[in-house]
Amino acid sequence: MPAEFDLIRALAAAARPDPRVPLGIGDDAAVLRLTGRPVVCCDLIAEGTHFTPDTPPELIGRKALAVNLSDCAAMAATPVAAFVGLLVDRRRGYRYAESVMQGLTALAEEFDVTLAGGDTAVHDGPTSVCVTIVGTCDREVRRSGARAGDALLVTGRLGGSFPTGRHFTFTPRVAEARALAAAAELHAMLDLSDGLLADCGRLCDASGVSATLEAAAVPLADGADGATAGLTDGEDFELLVAVSKEDADRLLATPPIACGLTRVGTVAVGRGVTVRGADGKPMSFRKAGYEHAFAAAPADG
Repeated sequence: MPAEFDLIRALAAAARPDPRVPLGIGDDAAVLRLTGRPVVCCDLIAEGTHFTPDTPPELIGRKALAVNLSDCAAMAATPVAAFVGLLVDRRRGYRYAESVMQGLTALAEEFDVTLAGGDTAVHDGPTSVCVTIVGTCDREVRRSGARAGDALLVTGRLGGSFPTGRHFTFTPRVAEARALAAAAELHAMLDLSDGLLADCGRLCDASGVSATLEAAAVPLADGADGATAGLTDGEDFELLVAVSKEDADRLLATPPIACGLTRVGTVAVGRGVTVRGADGKPMSFRKAGYEHAFAAAPADG
C-alpha cells in the first residue's frame, strides 16, 4: 500500500535541477541560493472553505500554489521555491494526494518555481494544503505607500469568480506586477482576494489614507452579477495598484500588460472607502467582502 514516503520519493524524482535550490526535497531542510531581497509568503486552503469534497484534486493543488503566487505578485517579487504542507483525508487514497501534487507542480513549472520541500500527512478529516513561497525582489511594493491624489488601478476584470470556477483557474499576475513595477513607481499594491471594496480598505488602512471607488468604472468579468459583484465577490486575485495621476495616465494610454488596466478610484486624505454609484451618490453594502470569522467563544463555567 503506497504511503507518505512513496509520494515524497516521487516528488523528489520529478524535481528538476535548479541552481537557486542546491538542496531540496529529501533532507531535513532545504538550502536556497538567493540574489536580491528575500520575500516569504504563506497561505492555506481548506476543504469546506476554499473547496468542496467533489473539487478535482488537481485544481486544489493548483489553487494552493496560485494564491501564494498572487501574494508574490502583490509585492512585485519573483517566486523561487515552494514548500508544501499537505494534510489529506486518508479515505481519499494515495492517488488523490498524488493528483493534488500534480496540479501544484504543473503550475510551479509554468512559473519557474522549484518544489523544495514540505511535509505530508493523513488523518480522518478534511483535506488542507498549506504552501510557503520564498522569492526575491529588488524593492518590494507594500500596501502602505499610497498617497493622497494617487489613482487606483486594477488589472483584469472582477466579480463572478465562484459561480464560474475562475477562483481555481485564475492566472497569478506575477509577470504583470513586474512589468508594472518596471514601467512606473508603484506607491502601493495588493492582490484582490477578499473583494475590491474590502481589500481597498486594507490598503487605505495601511497607508493612512481614504479612497473613493467609482462603481461604474469597475471592469466586470463574465459571470459577474453587476457592479456589486465586482466590488465584493472576492477571489479575483487581480492587483489593486496606487500610482500618481501622471503615471496612471501614462500606463492607461499604453498598458504594459496584456490583461489590461482600469482606473477605478482615487486616493485622498482621511480614512475609509466610499463607493460612488453611477448617479454620483454614495452606495452602501451589507458586507465589504469575504472575511474568515471565528465562532463565539464558550461562556466560562
